[in-house]
Amino acid sequence: MRWTFLPALAGALGLSVAIAQADESAADWSGFYAGLSAGIASVNDEFLGYPGMHGPWEPWAGGDNSGLTGGVQAGVNHQMDSVLLGLEAQFLLTGIDGTALSAFGRPPTRYEANWLASFGPRIGFVSGNALLYAKGGLGIADLDYTHSSSTGQNTAYGFTLGGGAEYAFTPNLSGRVDYTYFGFNADTTTLYQANGAAQTMVKHDPDAHVVTVGLNYHF
Repeated sequence: MRWTFLPALAGALGLSVAIAQADESAADWSGFYAGLSAGIASVNDEFLGYPGMHGPWEPWAGGDNSGLTGGVQAGVNHQMDSVLLGLEAQFLLTGIDGTALSAFGRPPTRYEANWLASFGPRIGFVSGNALLYAKGGLGIADLDYTHSSSTGQNTAYGFTLGGGAEYAFTPNLSGRVDYTYFGFNADTTTLYQANGAAQTMVKHDPDAHVVTVGLNYHF
């Protein structure tokens, strides 16, 4: 896996520390929140193609593919002095599509990552109006595949790790910079022709890096 966005995460964490040192009037982070996010996502691919419905598996070049992403998040926080514990769910639509190329001259396989979702706990450190947090949990991706005249769909499950920085502008409104890594296991997807006949299979082992900026409303 290639940690494409780690420099961006480091910058976000540094910004949070600088804000925290200012230690303005303390915000109360406890309670429910919901918001919007937008940013960029990158998918790194490892592909294996299965010619026809017969073996053996062949390595295909997938490469890195990036696109815009945007969506919603919601969660709940419980603050204990300077420590924050919470749960968050996020759903992001993505504009990512890529092409896997065969070294044997076979027709390429195209894929689209339609959306990414995550759910899990987060833990943070609060100083004044600033919050620095880490998170992890369940990751889900919706993927479509096209090879010649055949198509297939797969919902991939994996894990997430990440973190970010958030700042409360008012008692009800905060802004944040967030990084999430999605790691998925290799899944085999069967592609079918329009008449329902199985034509071929692909094995796709993706991971994704997502950096977003967002606004949250705290209830």
